[in-house]
Amino acid sequence: QTQHLTMTQGLFWEIVGGADKGGILVRAGKELKSEEKSGRLSHGALVREIEFLENGRLHYEIVKGTGPETGWVSIQISGKELARRTAAPLEDDLEDEAPEGTSELMWQIQKRCNKEMKRPVPEWKQISIEQVMKNHEKMAPGMFYGLNFPWTEEMLLSSKFGAEWLTQAMHVAGTLS
Repeated sequence: QTQHLTMTQGLFWEIVGGADKGGILVRAGKELKSEEKSGRLSHGALVREIEFLENGRLHYEIVKGTGPETGWVSIQISGKELARRTAAPLEDDLEDEAPEGTSELMWQIQKRCNKEMKRPVPEWKQISIEQVMKNHEKMAPGMFYGLNFPWTEEMLLSSKFGAEWLTQAMHVAGTLS
């Protein structure tokens, strides 16, 4: 049985696959065999997550790029990444250049803070110690940036996480650009 993970925090995804095929395949439903939509979601497109399923299926609405306005895509096929979580886009009302008298560093900090302040606050759900004990070894996307989280030092140092995961986490959070 497919579990639904409710993600209503306005998470964004960049389409990183399909460069050689004109984009990635989009389906009308969450099932892998559901009807194909006309057109592909373009490589480099930015989409907003509507729903994300534990099996790697993403229900999206397009923010930037070309292809079906909404649909379902797989974020990975045969170990190849097709979509990657990314930071929310900056609002258009922020200027690209620092105002006179403001250093570039302070301007970058201000833009990042403004972006973070506009993010919706996730709803916190109280859980019992029994739920923690039952699920502590399971993987699920985190509430803030949607990345699987290493719960122990061993997990962080493992090949599944490590430096590559930490770098991706810093990019998604906006710590690195």
